[in-house]
Amino acid sequence: MSKYFKLDVKNKKITESLNDFLSRLLEHKVVDVLLIPQRLAKSTVQTVIEDREKIKDADPLAPVIPVNSSIIAANLTRTTLNKKVGIILKPCEIRAFLELVKLNQAHLDNVVIISGDCFGTYTVSDYQEFLKVTDSKRASGDSFLQMVQSKGKVVPLRTACQICEYPTPQNAHISILTCGVDSVKEILLEVEDTLAEKLSPLSLKSASLPKKREAALLKIQKEKKKEREKVFKEIEKDVSKIENFISLFSTCIGCQNCRKVCPICYCEVCLFETNVLKYESAKYFRWAKKKGILRMPTDTLLFHITRMNHMITSCVECGSCESACPSKIPIGTIFSFLAGKAQHVFDYKPGIDVKDELPLATFKEEELEPR
Repeated sequence: MSKYFKLDVKNKKITESLNDFLSRLLEHKVVDVLLIPQRLAKSTVQTVIEDREKIKDADPLAPVIPVNSSIIAANLTRTTLNKKVGIILKPCEIRAFLELVKLNQAHLDNVVIISGDCFGTYTVSDYQEFLKVTDSKRASGDSFLQMVQSKGKVVPLRTACQICEYPTPQNAHISILTCGVDSVKEILLEVEDTLAEKLSPLSLKSASLPKKREAALLKIQKEKKKEREKVFKEIEKDVSKIENFISLFSTCIGCQNCRKVCPICYCEVCLFETNVLKYESAKYFRWAKKKGILRMPTDTLLFHITRMNHMITSCVECGSCESACPSKIPIGTIFSFLAGKAQHVFDYKPGIDVKDELPLATFKEEELEPR
């Protein structure tokens, strides 16, 4: 169960009002530390803040994910915490974080998850272009939210965001609700019952969900579903035949950026960083002689297929891999499409319920029988 509260927006500055609330969480020891996006130079990055005075430049609603913050949150919570940590994550980052909890790479003890309705994000480079056309004196989250609400629809962003199935927070202790809310005047907070009592010193005003919120959410979900079906219809053509599938990855340069930014690829020692696939020189020439030609670098397709097998049931479709690819391979879209197929087989939705067992760590005798 949850309780709802409202924050009055001062001078139409949403982020400033929200930051004041977050500052008071520190002041009243609801949390001891905050992991929060902060505007630095030409970008916005996650920062760890303990001094409430440093929150004034925070931009918690910034439409960008430089690094999937679940990785940072996992680093902060990997061992026993002696502080109460508030972590601000976007919905896809929460899902990834919960998968890492199941994989024993992170812990929920002494953690307060804060999230909000997500209208999408830009790549880092597109975000910098976005900043150029916005008011530099305003937080980017304010400018973006104003843009979205004035147009009445989600603006074109990363593909992963355009086809996202879960744009609203799930499993957050505090949710910042702006969809279907007149955020020029107020911000709506949904607070988990157990935490609501601890917020009493903040003297928050009670509220209820506006009736128009449900219709606003349905509209967004309908648009995303339509785009998802369109994108998947196109990608299905490319993955249905082996020659097309090989062609998709033909421009891979073997940088492994996709693995490095993926929150689910957590292995400290990856097979592809060991000497296992570093062959003796003569072997390359034997392969070249046998085949007549040998693509270099080798094993790029093997890398993607191996990574896919390892993490696809836990893929939360955050799109970080696609954003990081210098060759512009639609790897996030490919993984999203194939992840949906694999997760359907196991009747599993990653990051939705921390109690759901991981398919690859659980044996069920009947799970692969024809339905």
